[in-house]
Amino acid sequence: MAVQRYIREKDPEINKYFSKCFVCGDANPYGLHLTNTYEDGRSHVEGRPGLAQMGLCTGGDNGLMHGGFSMMMLDEAFYYVCRAGLGLDVVTIFLNSRFKSPAILGHKLAAEAWLTKRDGKKIFMDGQIIDMDNDNKVVIEADAMYMSIDLDNFLKVSES
Repeated sequence: MAVQRYIREKDPEINKYFSKCFVCGDANPYGLHLTNTYEDGRSHVEGRPGLAQMGLCTGGDNGLMHGGFSMMMLDEAFYYVCRAGLGLDVVTIFLNSRFKSPAILGHKLAAEAWLTKRDGKKIFMDGQIIDMDNDNKVVIEADAMYMSIDLDNFLKVSES
């Protein structure tokens, strides 16, 4: 089941907060428009980085994706474990990453994440980004902690 569809069907009002998200929003003309799925306890976020995500140019239009975009993909995958898998709104507390291999522009990349532990409001997860065009080679390994929040109260506080 597509995660974005899951969110809209569960609560159509929630989409007003995420439709312009740079990573997943379908209404952001500059966004990455990454596709999301969640099944069997894992979130899966796919994308094919292009010139706009270049960090290191290796010649012409060839290069490596900027590490910051890798973090966005992982953050999205971790979020969807919480939202689609647990039904929680969350904020990122920390995201640790270990870069294993370059993320090559034009290659199809997938960020995957899964729950490892839950302790009250704290949600602990592991994840990775793989290069689907390079035998599923691991590009990044990561772990993260997120905290569940009441989105309405969180937004009221952030607006003041």
